[in-house]
Amino acid sequence: MDRLPFEVLLQVLGYLPLSSFQSLYYVFPQGIIDEALVYKLRNRKDQAMIDLISTNLHELSTPISNKRNESSLSLYFNSFDSSHRYIWTLPDFNKQSHYFRVKDAYVSHGKLLLRPHEEDRMKEKNFRQKSLGSLWDIRKSFPPTRAGSFSGASEYSNIKSQELIIYKSGCILDSCLIPSSLTGVIPLDKKKGSNNRPNLPSTYQRKAPSAWTPSSTYPDLTCGYFLVERLAISIPTFLELYSSSN
Repeated sequence: MDRLPFEVLLQVLGYLPLSSFQSLYYVFPQGIIDEALVYKLRNRKDQAMIDLISTNLHELSTPISNKRNESSLSLYFNSFDSSHRYIWTLPDFNKQSHYFRVKDAYVSHGKLLLRPHEEDRMKEKNFRQKSLGSLWDIRKSFPPTRAGSFSGASEYSNIKSQELIIYKSGCILDSCLIPSSLTGVIPLDKKKGSNNRPNLPSTYQRKAPSAWTPSSTYPDLTCGYFLVERLAISIPTFLELYSSSN
């Protein structure tokens, strides 16, 4: 293998399943395997890389759900920050698949998780998930849609919109919280494209998305939108998602 041209070596390693990459670091230098992993992900940019999951669609929901009452949002490879070993991902802005609808509910049991994309989960026998926090941490940032509550309405404030950056070990999530009552386009902070963050598409507008109709007979209790704009995941954290849970 050490006699193969570098480009050929990348192609050969690119055929291996993602679950194999952790063990490759014991055989090859870190830089080579990092490049091979990024080569593999870059060559399938049209396929989602990871899924951002709401474990309770009665708190945060997207049009995509499953039988476990979960909702999901897919993220795609965009760029690699080699100095920090971070892979930056973006949602599909073209299909308006970049937000969760935040419900005015007081369930507060759900979690925001990262998992390998659904297609990869079907191929791999073992996978893990990573928690980015509680759904309630997002919900409590919005003002209530109705007066009074039994869950601490005093902690709400009359916000217009706010940027929310979630830092977890090995992950950075850039997002924006927009109340449902807010109309118009919110200016983007140009500085957010710095520090090796990829630029957002020039056509992207930070605003409350066009409404979609839930398939439910219950009243719509949407109090706002959780706009997902960028997510970075370190290579070790990403590969841990494909490691055995035993």
